Amino acid sequence: MSRNVENLSLAFPHLHQSLIDYSIPDFFYTNSSVKQLHLDGCTHLTTSSCSVSWASLKKLSLDSCDISEESLAKILCGCPVLESLRLFGFTLLTQLKVVDLSKSPRLLEIHLSGVQNPYIHYLRLTSNQYPVTLVDVSSLTKVKLDFFFCPIKDRLDADLLQVMALEMLKKLKTVKKLTFGENFLKILSLVELRGVPFPILKAQVLTLKTNFSQYVMHGIVRVLQNSPQLKKLTLKRKSNYGIIPDKHLDYYLYSHSLNLNRYRILRESWPLRSKHVSFFMKYLLKNTKRLEKMVVIGLKDDLQGRGFEKLLQMVPVLSHDNNVAIVFT
Repeated sequence: MSRNVENLSLAFPHLHQSLIDYSIPDFFYTNSSVKQLHLDGCTHLTTSSCSVSWASLKKLSLDSCDISEESLAKILCGCPVLESLRLFGFTLLTQLKVVDLSKSPRLLEIHLSGVQNPYIHYLRLTSNQYPVTLVDVSSLTKVKLDFFFCPIKDRLDADLLQVMALEMLKKLKTVKKLTFGENFLKILSLVELRGVPFPILKAQVLTLKTNFSQYVMHGIVRVLQNSPQLKKLTLKRKSNYGIIPDKHLDYYLYSHSLNLNRYRILRESWPLRSKHVSFFMKYLLKNTKRLEKMVVIGLKDDLQGRGFEKLLQMVPVLSHDNNVAIVFT
């Protein structure tokens, strides 16, 4: 504090699956110099005896910290110019059922498990299986959605996730830039297989971060069918971390007498074959009206043998009679 530090990152390691017992000292809660603050593994944040005054803080990131809703509310009230908030970590997110950001009018970017703020423009929401409610999201222009799944701790509550996904889509149907992760698409596939209608989306820019398999195809097809204003589509390969295992989806489909035969073209096996990717791209080009640009990211390492080169050779044929730019990166 004597050096008037503006960018501070304070991290404590996890030892034997537990946190080191460290509490932020009370005197630090009155600070006018720090503009960016990242805290990782702090066991106690704020006490009833101290107030918070971080007058210059614009970016706040809390990772795996022990904090109550009351303490977080106190922190937010003491950050009048806060623009970016990131809350991450299983322990932290299970403690925060409600996060009220109505007193943070300058907040533009947020990554956490639930929001209530009429001023936010960008939302990145990676939720676990705890209920999430979006309240006033009328100002949002860019949204990223996905569900996080831990195979060791979680049992798939597919019915709850389907309700959450549909409610989110209804709230976010006017957002222009949308990103959907693999688990979110898998849940949307279950919704589609059950015949539940989707809202029509006004997205002009859509990014899909997923591995291509039979378990996401139903959701992808419905999202594209319900995005008549789409102009740019980006496809990205996603890592397998936090992905819902196929066996959970198989059990759900079996228990509800549902099947995947309608789109049983791509399977959960790597490496991909160029004909599978080209089929998918051809389907997109055939069924879009306003698409101007398609970006394909991260397939070179997944295609078998010379599959990537073969796919590149197919591009002129795929884009024939379509005024669509196709970019591989």
